[in-house]
Amino acid sequence: EEIIADYMQSFANYYGTEPGTRQYDAISKVITDFLAKLGVDADTTIQEAAENYIIGTIGLTPAETEALKESLT
Repeated sequence: EEIIADYMQSFANYYGTEPGTRQYDAISKVITDFLAKLGVDADTTIQEAAENYIIGTIGLTPAETEALKESLT
C-alpha cells in the first residue's frame, strides 16, 4: 500500500491525477499488477521480491546477486 501511495503521489503531482478518478484507478491497477507479478505482497518486501526475481527469473546465482547488491550500495 505504501509503494502504491508513493507512486500515485508522483502521478498526482506531475499529472494532476486525483484519487477516485478512472485515471487514478487505472494507474493504481497497473502498479498493483506489476508488483504482484514481481511477487510483492503483504508478506514479502520489495527487496525480497527483487532478489527472488533476479535469482528465479534472470538467473543470477545467490553469490552473483550478493555481488550485485554490494556494487549497488
